[in-house]
Amino acid sequence: KKIEEFLRTLKLRFKKLGYQNVQIHYTINGNTLEIKVNKGKKFIFKRLFFVGDTLGCSKLIKLPTIYSKESISKTKNDIISCYKNKGFTDVKVQFKEKWRTEKENLVEIYGEFEIQSGKKCKFGYVLIAGLDRTKVSNIKSFIILKPGLTYSENLIMKQYLILSSSRLFSSVNINAFRTGNIINVLI
Repeated sequence: KKIEEFLRTLKLRFKKLGYQNVQIHYTINGNTLEIKVNKGKKFIFKRLFFVGDTLGCSKLIKLPTIYSKESISKTKNDIISCYKNKGFTDVKVQFKEKWRTEKENLVEIYGEFEIQSGKKCKFGYVLIAGLDRTKVSNIKSFIILKPGLTYSENLIMKQYLILSSSRLFSSVNINAFRTGNIINVLI
């Protein structure tokens, strides 16, 4: 069992390095474990096209990079995160492999990420509830969320950290409620 687990771990390491079709064989001779690895071809992204990237979020992606389900997922998530932090909460990203070229030990993938940004959202009302020990006038300087600002998950997190670290509250909850392209916040 330990050998099989070790071989699975070894295979995963090779896949993370881009060797998608790695084959590992082993034999046991007495007290010696002999492992033979056939890495196969290495798969990399050679070129990526970004269709619909109006915000330049694709500039975050560095090439060449390893081609794998994980790298596709990470790229999608990086683009989605970039768009969401610029107010586009409904962004959708799809990947399509366009073509590949094969060389002796290398497969170069040319792919396309299609980005549909959706509509930009802004903050609407910022409501503060549950103030038992302090007045709104005392905490106004701590509120960074303002009506009309572009919506950003990072701003929500920043607001939470500011209020939590102020020690004016026993607990802080921030809830966002969407109405069309306006996101109202209840603190």
